[in-house]
This record gives sequence, structure tokens and C-alpha cells, in this order.
Amino acid sequence: MRDAAAGARVAAALEAELPPESGTLTVAHLDLADRSTVATLVADRTGPLHILVGNAGVVFEDCAQAEPVTGRTGAVAGVAPYALDEENASRLWAVSGELVRQRLSADHQRRARSGGRS
Repeated sequence: MRDAAAGARVAAALEAELPPESGTLTVAHLDLADRSTVATLVADRTGPLHILVGNAGVVFEDCAQAEPVTGRTGAVAGVAPYALDEENASRLWAVSGELVRQRLSADHQRRARSGGRS
């Protein structure tokens, strides 16, 4: 996540809705435009990565940021305007948060049934 403070706020909000034994949410710096942050994220992982939420709103083609297009000319290239829409991004973020909550809750329930074993 490029904005670690925003990530920490989201993680705190999610953790507040879950039982303490649900697990840990970790916020990591990740900027897909900077390959060193990807390498650092991978190198710093010490266990499984269950969920990775990305909401950068950036589309890449051939290792370059895609240009917005308003019409199709037969070529499949560029990014449609709806993909850059702030309302769509907010709705997607809300759905992503709900999916994370569901997954963490399911993991918690599975651990509870198995006596705490993962």
C-alpha cells in the first residue's frame, strides 16, 4: 500500500469487527510502479499470504500504465473510463472489505473447530 496510514486505518477498522483470535492483518508498503517494493514484500513474508487487497486503480499493459480510452476502434488496448471512476472504486473497496471480513471470520471458525490448529 502506498499510503501506510490509510492502510493502518482500514486494518484497524477490520480488526475491530473480528474476534481477537481471528488472526493478524498486516499492512505493507507496495507500489507496483516500484519493483523493489514488490521484492521487499515477497522477501519479508514469513508465512502464507491469505489475502492481498489492492485498490490502486492503475491498469498496466506491456509494463506501462495504460491510457484511458473513450471508444473502441477494434484494437484491444487502453483502460475504459469506468475502471477509473471514483464511485466504482469506492464500491469495489467496500466489497473487498466485506470479502476480507468473511475470509477472516471463516478462518477463525475453522481454527475454533480444530482446537486452534491452523
